[in-house]
Parts: sequence; C-alpha cells; structure tokens
Amino acid sequence: MLVQTAIVLGIAGAFVLGAASYILEPYRRVLLGVSGGILFGLSVAAALGLDGWFGGFFGRVLALVCGAIGGLLVPRFFDLFVVGASAVSGAAMVMTGANHILPGAGFFDRAAGGVLPTLVTIILAVAGVSWQCSNIAKWTQMLSVGRDVSEDSTRN
Repeated sequence: MLVQTAIVLGIAGAFVLGAASYILEPYRRVLLGVSGGILFGLSVAAALGLDGWFGGFFGRVLALVCGAIGGLLVPRFFDLFVVGASAVSGAAMVMTGANHILPGAGFFDRAAGGVLPTLVTIILAVAGVSWQCSNIAKWTQMLSVGRDVSEDSTRN
C-alpha cells in the first residue's frame, strides 16, 4: 500500500510542478531576479550584522530592496548573466580538472591560494565571455524561429 501511495503522490507532484512551470514560464526571469535579489540582500545583511538589529528589520528591508532591484535588472540582462555565469564556472572547472590531472603542479591549485591560479582563472573566464559574445549572433541565426517572424527581421 505504501508503494502505491508513493507512486500516486509522485505522479500528482509531477503534474502540479509541470503545470506550475508552464503557468509561471513568462515570469521566470522576474522570479529568478526577485529570489536572487532577496538572497543577495539577506547575505549582505548577515555579513554586515544587520540581521539582528531591531528584530531583523533592517535585514528584511535590505532583502526587499535587493529583491525589487533584482526583479528589474535580471530580466533586462538575463542573457549576459547566463554567459558570465557559464564562463566563470567553466573556467573554474577547467582549473579544477587540470589540478586533478596534474596534482603536483601548484600552477592549477586555486584552493592553495596564490595570485597565479586566480589570474589564470580570470583570464579563462574573460576568454569564455568574449568567445560566447562573439558567437551568440551565429547561434541565434541557427535557432528556428516561429511562423510569425520573417527572415528579414532575424538578420539584423
């Protein structure tokens, strides 16, 4: 009986979450900006010790202000945030992978500190951002467009 209940709850949960993702799709960038902004505001409040003042009032105010700012900024610059995040995470993964392959070389060990591994990571991230930005026009031309969009409008 317990297995059947788990299966039914799993199917119901999948249906509810699928419907929610379909309904909230137009608002996903705004929701991401608001939630990221609130998280940033709470983190800054905790780092500055504002979360304990007046019962956490200043922390809540800072979280709400950062949430509103995030809700305005993230939808406008979403594509650039994705490019930047993927370039930085890719650079970190390359450095970590190189450190696993060559563990004796301190050149790739970012965890040990030092300026050189950090500088190489930053250079790789900048190279990733520039490469993605230079190729984004090619990628968007390869994507299929809807029937309502003409070929002339996608060229420029």
